[in-house]
Amino acid sequence: MTATDYRGGHQPFAEGPTLDDMTPLFGEDIYEHPEFYLHSGRMERHERESVRVFLSVRNRPDALVTVYRALPPDVPQQINPGDWVALSRAYCEIHAAQSDNPADDWPIVSRTVPAGEIVTGGSDLIEWGWQPRA
Repeated sequence: MTATDYRGGHQPFAEGPTLDDMTPLFGEDIYEHPEFYLHSGRMERHERESVRVFLSVRNRPDALVTVYRALPPDVPQQINPGDWVALSRAYCEIHAAQSDNPADDWPIVSRTVPAGEIVTGGSDLIEWGWQPRA
């Protein structure tokens, strides 16, 4: 398996609003009511972590953010440009548990990147894409 074979067909946006300013896609509402952009509607731990990071970097494209990703153990353990990433390690822990056998759990990797390189997945505040600036 190569460094990006694990991706599948569904990919984050290559361009578009970044973590530091989501108003072009969602308007001010996303900052006033971030809970509207969560799936559970009741602020699970991973959602609280994501919202905290999201709100802390508003209008700060150079602010450094740690992003996380769970990866199959048989690929290079690194976050690559274009990968889905999360702002919450707890969210990746959910995805890392691939079966009832803990030995099958996927490793979680992290990388620190500027908020202006994190693009929306288009639907919520949990899943993002990492697109380094050219």
